[in-house]
Amino acid sequence: MSDLARQRADLRRTDTTDFSTSQKGSLGEARTAITMQKAGFEELPATRLPRNNGFDGVWLKRDASGNVSDIVITESKFSSTGSASLTQTKT
Repeated sequence: MSDLARQRADLRRTDTTDFSTSQKGSLGEARTAITMQKAGFEELPATRLPRNNGFDGVWLKRDASGNVSDIVITESKFSSTGSASLTQTKT
């Protein structure tokens, strides 16, 4: 089992009954990170705004030559059902 697959399985088994809102947010972000890494993206280092406001991540995908081929900005939400969905916003 790959590292990402193991992390996904661990997150799915996490009992969130007693989690705070902040802990649930962190779990949602962790699930997003695993999904983005699995899709071949790398996260840019980011500085958080006060009270953790703003979007959650900026992700890059590079082509075979190392040029940036795609940029994705993520905003993660926690789902108690474990399901996830992607939404494309207008640019």
